[in-house]
Amino acid sequence: MDRAEIASLRSRRNGLNRGRWWGEEGVPDALPTRRLHLIGVGLPKTGTTSLAHLFQPFRWGDEFLFAESIERLIAWREGRLDRDGMRRWLALRSEAGMLELDSSSFNHYFLGILAELHPSARFVYTRRDAVSWADSFLNMVLRHGTYLRGRPWPEWQIALGRLMAPSLDPGQFSSPAHLYLSLRPLAEELLGFYARETARIEAALPPERSLVIPTEELSASLDTLAEFAGVPRSALNAAGSHANRGQNKIPLVAALPDLPQLLKQNGLEAARVWR
Repeated sequence: MDRAEIASLRSRRNGLNRGRWWGEEGVPDALPTRRLHLIGVGLPKTGTTSLAHLFQPFRWGDEFLFAESIERLIAWREGRLDRDGMRRWLALRSEAGMLELDSSSFNHYFLGILAELHPSARFVYTRRDAVSWADSFLNMVLRHGTYLRGRPWPEWQIALGRLMAPSLDPGQFSSPAHLYLSLRPLAEELLGFYARETARIEAALPPERSLVIPTEELSASLDTLAEFAGVPRSALNAAGSHANRGQNKIPLVAALPDLPQLLKQNGLEAARVWR
């Protein structure tokens, strides 16, 4: 692979929401082989950040090369990049990061390619129930509002959001009252996406190389996770098991009067108690 391109990808990224990884302060010229290779393939807001924090004693990544990967994902979805081009990017990203734990909220889109590309890798799928997932996602955007840290939302991030909810627009999130005006169509889109994508992920997971952990059980599953990774439990950063947890959430999708109908039309189980 092109060493100059790899070096460029390892350099510090500027801008909003660029992702974090073990090599931010520099990467040695020679790296030992991976001691383990786990890939997190959960949806956003299912514990992908917590998973990365748990493995911070190793070569970890949380949304590594976020913007660059999403730009290529959108190009692939729109037909401007073919599958081979997507595969080449994922191979280059893997070589650049040399991650032992690659946890990203976008990895699930590439699950089939990643399983081919890394025949020895193991996959961790953090799964959350539909209603609390949709509410957590909407609350996250609402906390930021129309602007992300005082700047317009990056176009690539809006495009990513619209893969889940095509009618999503930052202007809808200026206040809870404003969001309520768009809530019903957003909820319908998010629940439809959840139903389709979770079914696709679960069909694509290599059963002999995969571990499924409910999001709410992540902190209680450290023994299982360590055994699956082939490391001692003491090697995990247990304090990171619930990183990036949302605060002051309000019920949104959970409060819709026709929620049972929305769940039924998407083939989803009855809503759990909102949390």
